[in-house]
Amino acid sequence: MEELKDLLEKYKDKSILYVEDEGVIREQTRRVVSRLFLDVVSVGNGIEALNEYEKRNFDIVMTDIQMPNMDGVALIRNILERSPSQSIVVTTAFNQGDEVEELKKLGVTTIVAKPVSLQDLFSALLSVFDGK
Repeated sequence: MEELKDLLEKYKDKSILYVEDEGVIREQTRRVVSRLFLDVVSVGNGIEALNEYEKRNFDIVMTDIQMPNMDGVALIRNILERSPSQSIVVTTAFNQGDEVEELKKLGVTTIVAKPVSLQDLFSALLSVFDGK
């Protein structure tokens, strides 16, 4: 537990762009993540995410896949065209199939299955930060 506390303290100033179309899930997750990381921006779809991404850099982009207007795979493609080394965490209810294969081809290695447990989410975020 002390090790987790140290990691959280180390990374609290990191920035996260969180993209989730389900409003209740987005707000609940944003609240929890914001308690540990000081800079969390949350939006409801890929187009809003790209607008935020064009304004500034984020340490991690955390996105759902199934969303209206622009899905997560299209968002990831757009972001990686701009910033090929951008760290990305995907949250999805779809753990297999064409979308996951496409994510792997794009280089996404951190995929968290929905429903997302807080432990899995924080482990994923911290592993990405720790891998930088």
